[in-house]
Amino acid sequence: MIILPADLVASYTAHLQECGLPAATIHEYKKWLRYYLDFRHKYAVQGTEGFRLFLEKLDQKKQTAAQRQAASHAISLYLQMTQRRSGKDAPEKAAVVTKPVNEPRVSAYRDAGYQETSDSPEWDDLLAKLAGEIKVRHYSRKTLKTYALWSRQFQRFL
Repeated sequence: MIILPADLVASYTAHLQECGLPAATIHEYKKWLRYYLDFRHKYAVQGTEGFRLFLEKLDQKKQTAAQRQAASHAISLYLQMTQRRSGKDAPEKAAVVTKPVNEPRVSAYRDAGYQETSDSPEWDDLLAKLAGEIKVRHYSRKTLKTYALWSRQFQRFL
């Protein structure tokens, strides 16, 4: 789980207080913000696409409608705050997260075999989309590797 910078937490808390939210709700909204930024960092998605995928993930995790609504409102207020603070591209720049370790995060999917390139860019694009979907659904890297190998075998057959 990522650690939110103190200045980001302070700004977000101040923004929530300006919106008139009670203290208990503010605490819950900070939790949703941390989950959202962790999700964005983990899957390297930005902006509205990351927001949409995060809400889909909450639905897959069987979060209640009230929880999904609270998360949606919390993230909407965060995006509103960042856009107001520094312009339209703020969501990508405002959420600077730090990790306890200085090493870059290495994907567990790196050896899955879908990154191979072939003579057909269409197949490569298709496998990249397949890999993205498998990652979003949290399937195992062995599943991705198996699907990629069978897809490449089918491509060679054709």
